[in-house]
Amino acid sequence: MLKATREKVQTSSKLMNEKFENKKTKPENPQAAQKKGSVILPSNKGMHPVFSLGTKRDMKEMMDRANREDLEDTVLLALWDFAGQDVFYSMHHLFLTKTGVYLLVFDIRVLLQPDSGKDALSYLTFWANSINLHAPEAPLLLAATFCQSIEAKESLMHVHKVLAPILKKTSQIVQNEKHSVAFFPIDNKDQTGIGYLRSVIENVLRQDNANAEEIPVSWLLLLDEMLLSRRNRNYLHYSMVKDIAKRNGILAATELDQILTLFHDRGMVVHLTSTEALKSIVTINPQWLINCLSSVIRDASLHPFEIDEIHNLGLEKDVELLFHQALASRDILEYVWKNEQVDFLLNLMERLMLLSPWGFDKNECYLIPSLLNEKFNGQNSGTRCVFDFSSTFLPNGVFQRLVCFCIAYSGSQSSKLKEPKLFKNCAHVTLEPDLEITLLEETASQCISLFIMEPRFAGKALSIAQSMLHKLNADVMNFGLRWETLLEHINTGHNSNENVFIPYDVARKKSLRPWFGEGLVHRTSGMSNVDLFSFVDSLKD
Repeated sequence: MLKATREKVQTSSKLMNEKFENKKTKPENPQAAQKKGSVILPSNKGMHPVFSLGTKRDMKEMMDRANREDLEDTVLLALWDFAGQDVFYSMHHLFLTKTGVYLLVFDIRVLLQPDSGKDALSYLTFWANSINLHAPEAPLLLAATFCQSIEAKESLMHVHKVLAPILKKTSQIVQNEKHSVAFFPIDNKDQTGIGYLRSVIENVLRQDNANAEEIPVSWLLLLDEMLLSRRNRNYLHYSMVKDIAKRNGILAATELDQILTLFHDRGMVVHLTSTEALKSIVTINPQWLINCLSSVIRDASLHPFEIDEIHNLGLEKDVELLFHQALASRDILEYVWKNEQVDFLLNLMERLMLLSPWGFDKNECYLIPSLLNEKFNGQNSGTRCVFDFSSTFLPNGVFQRLVCFCIAYSGSQSSKLKEPKLFKNCAHVTLEPDLEITLLEETASQCISLFIMEPRFAGKALSIAQSMLHKLNADVMNFGLRWETLLEHINTGHNSNENVFIPYDVARKKSLRPWFGEGLVHRTSGMSNVDLFSFVDSLKD
């Protein structure tokens, strides 16, 4: 959100006019210019921008208006839409930022149908949980379309009761005071309820302090000049941003890093810093990044490749490998990314744990677990550990990222190990010689089970898996994951044939075998903000 008082915008207007109308003229004292005025940083959400904030025309128009009218109550918004296909869920954490306002839209007719209502509620719950995980303080509004089909107030109350499971789990949902319900009934046919919904969104934005952070004018000038480059560039090298910063009086590297962190948190740019390759690129057009990622993480039934072009380039086997085995060759990645910044994008996807190098083939390939389609329906054996997320929820992408970690760990071994067997919900992986594990995602019970073939390696396997969970929680899930670790206790008595599961802390106090004992060191946290290979190396003895 951009909310500016007349005095603040006029100060900015003077600097902007000096900058654009006479490029040789600069403020004599940039630091003094920072003290004279400031503007309030806008927030930018998700994918597919509707309103572009950072063009010279937009900014200059705002500055010119400041000389003609009072902008005390002006609110400029950037609107983003999110893809709904589940193949994109693993990317949500990159764009579900902490600031802004979320609008969750659903078809009220589908929710009230006996044959579809349960699935619709489950879908809404998933989205509410995801938003709560990544943006727990951000306001969330629920909007029900086709409201003309339920005009009576009693029907509105019925929908409110249907939504009760969602309302109990989160306090960030904005209430509809006009109708005394927790959602906003609207209908596009005759614009019913849309005006009221817009007014509520505007009021929520004005009251949200997270969207009203004041920044120095020089920071805004830096942002505007960066975003002007969107006309012919999707990203800037860090050295180019550094030069732009100097032209606006920002000389210290620490200040520039602070600025980029703020702009990243607001969704204006994407800038990750865990590796030198990532830090070297500042993405000024997040849509480009989405296009690049979704050109690989794609639903083949909805977004197939051009068959003739693939045939002419000799990439038929590469496409088959991608959609049948979730393995992306270097050639197919260079094709879909048009051979532009391939190493940066590979580094980014590794950092986000969306892919892992596949070290089981002579050719250069990368595993993308979210593209695995075949489900495993068989039985698993071995000593079992359960990571139980049912007290909150198990987000999409957690299991796939654990698979990435395991593949990277296995592929980094000096000796050649057995090739993993992978499914959409299951992974059989040899981490080290004699250390074979199985990961199983159980969405119905909101659990991930770890099976260890050899009990003597149970403690080590548990330690590795815990470190992986803690790292992805820190790096991807905003520390929002909550789970209970349950360890199988093998019952050796004669009164029962069933094993029992004991909470981790209880098992540790009892030194429960085979999970605990002499020489077994259990890590309780992962190495956050380090690259995949450094993390994998840290897990080795």
